[in-house]
Amino acid sequence: MNSERVSRMLRTYSLILDYPVYEGVSDFIEQVRSVMPQGEEAAEAFLDALACMNIVDVQKEYVESFDMNSSAPLYLTAWELGDSRNRGNALIDIKKLIASYKFSIVKQELPDYIPLILEFLSEIPYDEWPPALETRLQAYFSGIVGKVGSRLYSSVIEALGSKFRKREDLPVHEPVRADTGEMPFPVRYDGSDY
Repeated sequence: MNSERVSRMLRTYSLILDYPVYEGVSDFIEQVRSVMPQGEEAAEAFLDALACMNIVDVQKEYVESFDMNSSAPLYLTAWELGDSRNRGNALIDIKKLIASYKFSIVKQELPDYIPLILEFLSEIPYDEWPPALETRLQAYFSGIVGKVGSRLYSSVIEALGSKFRKREDLPVHEPVRADTGEMPFPVRYDGSDY
């Protein structure tokens, strides 16, 4: 696979999946088209749909698709581990992995933020991607594809699921919901037993 094309494809999807803070939809579309390689049908369809929307509607759809949807967060370890204690160590591991490739995180984001990871991978030749991270991303995109309730973003997620290879020799992280247990204090105040 052509490394330049893959790099441009990842930058395209990184822009698309980042929170929409741009002032005008048309400016954003122009920015994405400037890096988008030919033949990215999902990105093209996304931009066509976006052209008919205003920024407030785009932001609303983004928040409903990812921020308010616990089954499709844009944070890899949040999807894998939920709010468990293991997430902190997983974040540190991803940060160390990114730093080992001399990639510096300039955004004020956690290192497992999907657009940030896509941007990171866009700086690395395709054949040098960390195999475990690629497998995790393949599982992530395949795992959330049916859970993104947005027609605008679902085709993008589906397309990304096909971009990453699943390595059979590596374990796949399946999403885990944190076991928070029962509340520490009873909710009943009428004096009855549980």
